[in-house]
Amino acid sequence: MFKSEELLVNTFVNHLEVENRSLNSWILREVDCWQGRADVVKVNSHETVIYITDNQRKLLKQLTCANIISVLHYGSPRTKEFLYNHLGTKNIDSWLKELLFEDIITEIAHDKFVISSNFKLPHLDLCAYEIKLYDWRRALYQAIQYKGFSNSSYVVMPKRNVGPAIKNIEAFAANNIGLIHVDDEGKCEVVLKSIKSKPRRKSFNIIGTGIALETLNSKLMHRV
Repeated sequence: MFKSEELLVNTFVNHLEVENRSLNSWILREVDCWQGRADVVKVNSHETVIYITDNQRKLLKQLTCANIISVLHYGSPRTKEFLYNHLGTKNIDSWLKELLFEDIITEIAHDKFVISSNFKLPHLDLCAYEIKLYDWRRALYQAIQYKGFSNSSYVVMPKRNVGPAIKNIEAFAANNIGLIHVDDEGKCEVVLKSIKSKPRRKSFNIIGTGIALETLNSKLMHRV
C-alpha cells in the first residue's frame, strides 16, 4: 500500500527507468512548462546527437524567447512589427538581440527575422504523468493542462484506488488522457493509452524541450 504520493512517484519512476534504458530516453521530475508542474515527464529523442549550445538551451526555457521562436520559420520572414502585434508586447528587443547573438534567429533584412539555418530545434517526444493517490478528477484536470507542452499525458494511480477513475474512463478518452495503475508490488499496467499528438502550445513545448535538454545525459548531448 502506498502511504504517500512521494512513494508512488518513486515507484513509478523506477518502473520507467527500467523500461527506458536507452540513451535516447530519459526521465524528468517536477517539470513546470507554464501549464502546472508535472510530477514526471518521460523524454524520447529522435536524434542520437543533439547539436545545441548551453546558451541556446537556456534561451529555449525563456517564455518570451519560446514565443518568438514559435512564430518564426526558416524561409518566410516575420517583421518586428508582426512580432510586436502577435506577442502583444514591444518588450522583446533585448530577447531578439540574444537570439540573434546565439544564432537561433537571423535578420535577413531590416527588422525581418527567420530561424537561423544553423539552428535546429531537437525533435523530442514529451510524455507527462500526473500522479495521485486518490483524487482522479484533480489528476485528470492537471493531465489535460500538460497537453499544452507534451505529446501525450497520463494519470497514474494505485491499483487499489483506481476504481472511480475507471468508472469514468470516458472522461479520460474524450480528452486523450491515458490511465495507468500501479499495484502494491510496483507492477504498472496501462488501462487506457494516450495517443501521441501535437502539443497544443508550441511555445510551451519549446520550453519543455529546453528543460529536457538541461538534464540530458552527457553521452547523448554534443555541445558545440
